[in-house]
Amino acid sequence: MADLFENLRPASFRQVPFQVDGTDMETGRRVQLHEYPQRDKPYAQDMGRASRNLKFDAFVIGDNYLDQANSLLAALEAYGTGTLIHPWFGALQVNALSCSVAFDRALGYAKFSLSFVESGDLEFPSAADSTAALSRTAADGLESVSTDLFSQVFKTAGFISDVADKATRVYGTVLDFMANPAFALASLTGWNNLPGNLSSLTALFGNPLGLGSAFAGLLDLRGTARDSGITGSNPVALPIIRGLTRMAVDPVLANLPDQTVNTLSAAQIAVNQKAILTHTRQLLLVQAVNLTSYLDAVVYDDTLALKNELAAALDAETFNATNDDVYQALMSARTAMWQDLTERSRGSARLLTFTPPAVMPALVLAYDQHEDAGRADEIVARNKISNPGFVPALPLKVLSR
Repeated sequence: MADLFENLRPASFRQVPFQVDGTDMETGRRVQLHEYPQRDKPYAQDMGRASRNLKFDAFVIGDNYLDQANSLLAALEAYGTGTLIHPWFGALQVNALSCSVAFDRALGYAKFSLSFVESGDLEFPSAADSTAALSRTAADGLESVSTDLFSQVFKTAGFISDVADKATRVYGTVLDFMANPAFALASLTGWNNLPGNLSSLTALFGNPLGLGSAFAGLLDLRGTARDSGITGSNPVALPIIRGLTRMAVDPVLANLPDQTVNTLSAAQIAVNQKAILTHTRQLLLVQAVNLTSYLDAVVYDDTLALKNELAAALDAETFNATNDDVYQALMSARTAMWQDLTERSRGSARLLTFTPPAVMPALVLAYDQHEDAGRADEIVARNKISNPGFVPALPLKVLSR
């Protein structure tokens, strides 16, 4: 208790000192209660933190208590916001409300009943672009341009059946590849069922624009992300986005080198294969950029690694772009994704290296580091610890908060 009083700060308002014995403060949340006819339960709308109101008795004492009292009165009656140094709450920007003062000549002191309210800031709503929305818009733009270009070059009508057969094989290879759970956690995205859509795609070969749009719809993860909860802070969100990025640069989807062909059918087979693979890569990048806009960028290091990896994949795809519109769409998606993740990760937690002093359970380590034993799973997963009951005394990666 003695240490507590030694650490209290001398009270003052606008640098005029006084003494305080105790204090009351009113605070909390501003809640608007909505009650509706024929409904038993109301709805409480949180309107933000309530203003802090302080009320306490202060006094000045000593041979010059009248001079002290007059100085404090002048400070209380001065215009505008002033700095209140409170023994418990420290420095506060406040406005003085009405007060009363009583003088005791016999005891040589003056007692004040003071009231203050925090001043806050004069701020008005300002217009600002949502970087996440801009990122989604750029991704949608890339999807539109890519699908449009695909529809202009893909053809099977008017050619021998071998052209359609070869296109079917390419689509089959692509669908099997994307159903691989090693890349994008296909069971969560629903892509493990993609091979079953091959016949519905081949039925649209005579309508290239409809084919491209249908294929883009099969890969659209926005609805699945919301329904399955793979966005936000869900731990599988980041691996899925990185899986999509790595699929887009995998050799399976790489364009084959240009070859000399002797017939129109052989030439169209090569064009169709390149169109399918290019469209697939770009749609994968569309989904990756789209999902980053829903991701909670809570760990700076993870977000930085994701930005670099996805930016590199988008850069690599620009080298394959043979159309100015596609090139511009890829660059717009890259820029929007980078700006969005950069903006939203500014205040994110950093990864620190920590070495436990001895072998200990993950629960104890989590409590020591974060005062929250519930974060033990986070430490175990990030450091791939095989036995949570015996965390080795080796360098570990932990969050700064």
